[in-house]
Amino acid sequence: MKRKAGAELNALLQLLDDPDEEVYQQVHDRLIAYGPAIIPTLEKAWENSTAEYSAQRIVTLIQRLHRNRIVSDLKKWGSTANGDLLEAALILSRYRFMNQNERRLKTKIGELADQVSMEFSYHMPPLEQISIYNHVLFDLNQFRTVPLRPENEQYGYLKEALESRKATPMLMGLLYLIIARMLQLPVHGVLLPHHLVISFHKSFVRPEDSLPRLSSSLLFYINPAHKGNVFSKDAISIMLRKLELDPKPSHFLPASSCQIIQALLDQMILGAERWDQEERLDDLKRMRAALAADHQLEWDD
Repeated sequence: MKRKAGAELNALLQLLDDPDEEVYQQVHDRLIAYGPAIIPTLEKAWENSTAEYSAQRIVTLIQRLHRNRIVSDLKKWGSTANGDLLEAALILSRYRFMNQNERRLKTKIGELADQVSMEFSYHMPPLEQISIYNHVLFDLNQFRTVPLRPENEQYGYLKEALESRKATPMLMGLLYLIIARMLQLPVHGVLLPHHLVISFHKSFVRPEDSLPRLSSSLLFYINPAHKGNVFSKDAISIMLRKLELDPKPSHFLPASSCQIIQALLDQMILGAERWDQEERLDDLKRMRAALAADHQLEWDD
C-alpha cells in the first residue's frame, strides 16, 4: 500500500511541470490531501527542480501544507483542558519560522528560569522575588518591549523575541508568565486591552476557582511590558476609566491558557488588518478559529 502511495506521489510530482493550469489545480488538490507529512518530499523536489514555475508551485504547496499543520496543531492544543503556554507560543512562532530549533528555544527559556532561581529564595517576600526576577530579565539580560508596529511584527513571535531580546507587549507578558510558571510562582495571566499582565497570589489558584477565592488570594499585579512594574487593582480601575470602559471581572481575574492565546492572536489580527497584510490576516483568522470559542470563563458579580 505504501509503495502504491509512493508511486502516486512521484507521478503527481512529475505533473507539477505541466503548464496546463487545470491539470496543476487537480495535482495541487491531490497533494494537499496527503497532508504535511509530504513536506520533506516536496522540499527535496524543490531542490531538484529546474523549471522556475514548477519550483514556485512547490513553494506554494509547502507553504499551504505548513499553514494547515499550524492550524491543526493549534486546534489540538486548544482541545486540552489547560494547555501548556510554551507549547502554544512555539506553535505560533512556527508559523513565521517553519524550521525553528524548538529544543534550542526551550533551552534558552530554561536557562533564563535557572538564572532567576539562582538569585532568589522561595522564602523571600513576593515583592522581593519579583524584584529579583525583573533584575535578571530586564537588567542583566536586557529584554525590552517594542511597540506593535509593522517594522516590529517579527517580535511578536517567540523565536525572534528570544534571539533579539525584544518583544511586543502581549508576547512580553506571555514570556514573563511562562518563565514565572517554570519558577513555580503562584501567578496567572490577566487580560487588559492590548496587554497581558500578571496576577501574583498568596497561594496557587485556578482560573475556574470561585470569585471570592480568586479575589481574596490576590496580592498584586505585574506589568511585564513596563519592566515588571508592580501595581494594584485600583490602577486597573483608573486605566479602564481613562479608556471609558466598564470594569468587568475578567479585567482583574486570571484568564485561561486558551483565552490568553486567543487574545494574542486577536492582537496579531488587528495588526495585520491595520497594515493591509491580507495573506497573513487570512492565516491568523484560521488560527484564531481553530481555538474553541467555549473557553470563556464567567464569574458572578
